[in-house]
Amino acid sequence: MADTSTLLWSGAAGALAAGVVSVALNGSLPVSPPPQTDTQTVELLARLDAQDARLAALSDQLVELRAADASDEAEFFVADESPSGETAADETANVAATQPAESRRRGDSPPTVPELVAAGFAPDRAEAMLSRLDELALERLRLQHAANVTEDSAERRRLRNERAQLGRETTVIREEFGDADYDRFLYASGKSNRVKVRNVLRGSAAAGVDMQAGDLLVSLDGERLFGIRDLISRTRNSPATESFPLVIERDGQRFETFVPGGPLGVRVESARAEPGD
Repeated sequence: MADTSTLLWSGAAGALAAGVVSVALNGSLPVSPPPQTDTQTVELLARLDAQDARLAALSDQLVELRAADASDEAEFFVADESPSGETAADETANVAATQPAESRRRGDSPPTVPELVAAGFAPDRAEAMLSRLDELALERLRLQHAANVTEDSAERRRLRNERAQLGRETTVIREEFGDADYDRFLYASGKSNRVKVRNVLRGSAAAGVDMQAGDLLVSLDGERLFGIRDLISRTRNSPATESFPLVIERDGQRFETFVPGGPLGVRVESARAEPGD
């Protein structure tokens, strides 16, 4: 008579080899999942494509938000309003922002050659700048179209990421043409190009250097300040143990003072002024 345990072992081995069942042998053996059918595979791929489409739509929305964020007017935060209606100082950026009196001239439309020339550009320099902006706009359109028509989800993501990395038009102008041309470009576009002190907080670093309402903040630590965003980026992580040169314009005259790193303690607003050195 065959040993019972031997029979159980041989029976289990035969069943496993045939791929029919799993048997209990000192505990249950896992049952292998049935292979997916072609229909299940198609359904899974369809779900993945749907998820990819949703991600692509979110990516497009992000690109559009970045592109719409073309002015320097309160770009990084919305200032809180105190009960009295006065704009309160922003704790993160150490400044508070208000909108400039001037409205934007034509949304995101670039200035024309005559407008750039009137702002101080040589005609050939104006043409070169507008040609660069057109080139950037066409590249955005090309990448968007390529992303829309491709059936490869990975390629679609790559194209959308490449489009997002092209950068804002104003950033490209500043990096490729320099601060002086950037100043003229902002002015010709009807955008703000200065940071103006609205008021100074008592006991602040700004009060310590006699900063006054109406002052224009020209540069900090050698870097030009064309908008509130520039001021935020220069002060946010500056060490309080160091001092930095700050150029101020008051009544048409410029002078330099030194301020400690960290909060300046001012309320500021965007302003527009004729380009200068």
